[in-house]
Amino acid sequence: MTASEHTALKKAALLAKLDLCETRAERIEIREEIVSLDRKAEAWFERRAGSGRVGEGERDRARVRRIESEIELLRERRGQRNGHDER
Repeated sequence: MTASEHTALKKAALLAKLDLCETRAERIEIREEIVSLDRKAEAWFERRAGSGRVGEGERDRARVRRIESEIELLRERRGQRNGHDER
């Protein structure tokens, strides 16, 4: 299993766990874990791209995943889900 596959599996597990959360605080905690995981993955791809081991496209996709995760965390903190206010 590659590091990328391992990261994808960890993220899938966290997203599944997110579905089980009952409170916003629990969802925020999981979203923070996802952001942390995506930051580590982005740094890994950045190092590999710098040494020519992976392409810039892979590095850029990792960056996009991290940004998307950060947006979802911010939405959760603001009480929004899927871009809409949670009421």
